Amino acid sequence: MRTILSKQAAACTRAARSILSKILYIGIDNMTSPLDTTKVEADWRSRGFSCEVWTDSPGQVWADFIHDVDEVVMVIDGDVEFEFSGETYRPKPGEELMIPAHASHTVRNIGQTTSHWLFGYRHR
Repeated sequence: MRTILSKQAAACTRAARSILSKILYIGIDNMTSPLDTTKVEADWRSRGFSCEVWTDSPGQVWADFIHDVDEVVMVIDGDVEFEFSGETYRPKPGEELMIPAHASHTVRNIGQTTSHWLFGYRHR
């Protein structure tokens, strides 16, 4: 899949590009049980992030968003993809994805069912 970056994403500083290349996925309890969102929320808050649940209908697209702070996301259920920095990521439920500040990003529910995912912004 070839991705064309928006002007905003192309304008990222060298430091931001370095961060963008170091995306981390972190499995929560290897997803052997349903995702405990209270544990995730506590972990994120201890790391300086907010934590909220988002719900998307099948086919929903949120295109070209840019935030002034880092954003962390985690799929609870459904088939969600996140695109930024010229790459497309499809994290499994319970995997964490960090979207760096100032990165233009798009989120898509590419599944046939409603999706739920957590998102949080780094507190300033």
